Amino acid sequence: MSIITHLRQLTGLTAENIANLTGLSRSNITMAEGGYRDLPTPALLKITRLLQVAEAAAAAKPVAPVATKEKHGRHARHLETHAAKCRLKAQALEKRLDFCKQQQQSSTLLAAILQHLQTSWKEADEGDKLWLAYNKAALVVKNRKQEKSDWLKLEWELEDLEASANLAEKRANIIRKKIAI
Repeated sequence: MSIITHLRQLTGLTAENIANLTGLSRSNITMAEGGYRDLPTPALLKITRLLQVAEAAAAAKPVAPVATKEKHGRHARHLETHAAKCRLKAQALEKRLDFCKQQQQSSTLLAAILQHLQTSWKEADEGDKLWLAYNKAALVVKNRKQEKSDWLKLEWELEDLEASANLAEKRANIIRKKIAI
């Protein structure tokens, strides 16, 4: 194998790149690589220096860093922190969901009371009828704000947070086991 072929394989340079670096034509480099022509001594010295630099660079390539226990420990702590944050968010969502359910139950009870009052107050005066109508309208508006689909969204978000927390804890445990080994 010629020195030029070795240089090209090592560096990925083209014949044109080598020609530009040595000051020769591309055809001279190609002919010398094929063994059909000899290169002038100054050009051979340049190619030799290029090859030395390329080999030194190839030898000095950094090896992919090996993960250390410290790095694994940081990753495990990060996962545990993520799991704790997810659990806190889940607790806040549970409180919010409980509050929404409580509000819905009180709204249902109030609606039943208002319905009963409307049917049983046959002799109600105009003020009482207006009061009932106002409360019914207010209840309808309140129920629109707290639709059941909001509950479902909260429950789904709660499930996602719990799943994320569980996954983070499992990963952290796996990493901790690797560190211990």
